[in-house]
Parts: sequence; C-alpha cells; structure tokens
Amino acid sequence: MTVPGVDRHPMDTGAVTTGTRPRKAATARSWIERAAPSVVGGWLAARLALIVSFVLAEALAPHVTLPYGRAKLDEGLMAWDGQYYRAIAELGYAHADPDAVRFFPAYPLLGRWLSALMGHRTDIALLLIANLAALGAGFAVWRLVRDLGLPERTAGRAAVLMAIFPAASALGFAYAEPLFLLLFCIGAAAIVRGQPGRAVLPFVALGLLRPTGVLVAAPAFIAAVGAARSWKAGRVDAVGRVISWCSAVAAPLVGLGAYLLWLEETTGDGSAPLEWQRKFRNGFREPITRLFSAIGDIATGDFRQAYNIALALVLIVGTVLAVRRIAWAWIGYAAVGLAVALAANNIDSLGRYGLMLVPAWAVGYAETFRRRDVWAAICGLSTLGFVWYTTLVWLGQVVP
Repeated sequence: MTVPGVDRHPMDTGAVTTGTRPRKAATARSWIERAAPSVVGGWLAARLALIVSFVLAEALAPHVTLPYGRAKLDEGLMAWDGQYYRAIAELGYAHADPDAVRFFPAYPLLGRWLSALMGHRTDIALLLIANLAALGAGFAVWRLVRDLGLPERTAGRAAVLMAIFPAASALGFAYAEPLFLLLFCIGAAAIVRGQPGRAVLPFVALGLLRPTGVLVAAPAFIAAVGAARSWKAGRVDAVGRVISWCSAVAAPLVGLGAYLLWLEETTGDGSAPLEWQRKFRNGFREPITRLFSAIGDIATGDFRQAYNIALALVLIVGTVLAVRRIAWAWIGYAAVGLAVALAANNIDSLGRYGLMLVPAWAVGYAETFRRRDVWAAICGLSTLGFVWYTTLVWLGQVVP
C-alpha cells in the first residue's frame, strides 16, 4: 500500500508533468466522469431519502408527541439551524437572536449575496448553496480518497456512504456542513499532495464556517511533521516549505480569529460565540466516560441518547477500521474530532459533527467490507437509518 501524501497515483492526480493545458483539462474531466456514477447516485439517493422521511414524518405527526408542535415540519429544509442562518443573512447579527453569534458568518453571507439574484429569497439561496456544495463535496471526497492512494472502488463507496450516512440530512438542510466538507476535502487533498500553500484559503474559510474548523489544524500539523522528516538536509527551498506548512496549520485559526476580532470590534464581546458554545455543550466531560454515561441516560428514559451512542459507535468503529489504511494525519483528525464531540454533557448533533470527520471512518468501512452483497447491506441499513433519523428530526424528537 502507498504512503499517503508521499506515494501517489501520478496518472490520477490531475497533475500532468508533460503536455499542455488542454491535456490537464482532459485529465480532470476523466476522473470527474469516473466519479460521477457513485457521487451523483449517492447525492440523488440522499435527496430521495429526504422526501421519503418528510412524507413519513407527516404521516406520523398526528400520532406522536411533537415537542415543537409542527414548527419543524412547517419549516421543512429550513428547520433547526437553517432558521438562524436565514436570520443572519437577512437581518445581520445585531437583529438576530443573541445566540446567533455561535453560527459563523461565511455561509449566511454567501446566502445574502446569492439571494440578490433570486428575488431576495434567502431560503432558496441558502438551500441552493448547501445542496450544490453537497454534490461538490461528494466529488471532493472521491478525489481525496484517490489521492490517499486508495482504489476507485473505495473512493466511490466512501462518497456514497458520506451521502447516505444516517446524520447526512444536514447535507440537504440549510446548514453550513456541505460547504465545510467541500472546502475541507479541497484543502486536505492539497495537504496529501504536499502542496500546503493551496490549502491555506480553504482552511481559512473553514475557520469562518464553523468553530470546529480549527480542528483541521491537527491533521495539517501531523502531515507537516511527516513531510519535514522526508526533506533532505540543505534543501534551498526549505524556508519556503516551512512557511507554507505553517500557513496551512495556522489558516483555520486565522479564520476563527478574524470572526472573533470582528465581533470584538463591532459588539465589544469577541468571546460570545465560545461562551454560547460552552453553554449549549453544558460543560466539559471526559469523552470516554461520557460515552458510557450516555448508556445510563437511556436507562433513565432519555432515548434520544440511543441515537447519539449508535452514531458515535459507528464512527469510532469506522475510524478504527481505517487504521493502517490511510495516513495517521486523518486518523488523528477523526480521533480528535470525536473526542471533542464527546467531551460535553450535551452530545446532541454528534452524528452531524462526526460526518465532518471524513475520510477516515468512510474509508474504514469501504475498505473492510469489499464483498458486494455485504456492502449493499451496509448501504441499505445506512439509508434506512437516514430515513428514520431524519423523520425524527422533522418531528422534533432528535436534534440534527
């Protein structure tokens, strides 16, 4: 097996050492065409599952307890965080709810700018951005997995599994996650190819999209250490490479810092997003004991924790299965992300947070379960989980 980030598939990276620009464009078209069946198929399957789950939620609504009434059903794909993003895009932080500052600005700003072309329909603009970014993220995941030295079958299966993961309804709602995944995979691919300078802008954007964007600094740092070990002593470009790698590591922190600094200058409270996140997480918990205590929560009647535990175990198992299959940088990213998600008393939305930790967990399943019948069963179970979980989201029974 190749060493990710060092050994590569030159014929399939899109980098052509000889030839002209049209040759490079043809190479890009080639991999996109090969990726399209899996990526587009998974994207369409997920949107069909969204429709089925909504119909099921409407059928169940008269017969179950609705904690929020019909609010989530009536809001449709703009439910939950989508309402915050729309309020920020339309009104700005000053006129939205006080806790809106915990939703970072890049996504709602894009929605505001695009809505000007759509009759100021911010909801349509936000949903268009999210769903197109989800499609782009599928191609970006496929490309990233190939750059990691894994076969096309694994890349296609990873893209499909990301699209139909039970918590992947966030990739169809008006959420920042699809754009986050797209930019993350673009930056990660640059890191894997040993081109950290090209990861800087995507990683800065991650810091402006979500607070957890700073976690990307971890795999960038691990990859930088690995790259430094392979450098030859006395290389004339050593200083430039150090600057490039340091820039990639610092980029998400710069994005986060820019938002907090702007808040400090405009509101006098630059720490507000972090304080609100701390409040919603309900304090710090050691992640391993938190996982076990969630099982106890189920015994006391908090059945919502059953879904969080199930999704956590799926992600943990997938990450473990990926060990020795991809570079430690991406195993470390998944491990750190899961630890942060579990290190709270409130672990709602854990599945959505874990979804962002590709490619490790998706590669783990795609590489381990290669038989077609077994893989078909996994995809079937995941799709059923998607439909049921999203149905509960619209009924207000779980927090996406």
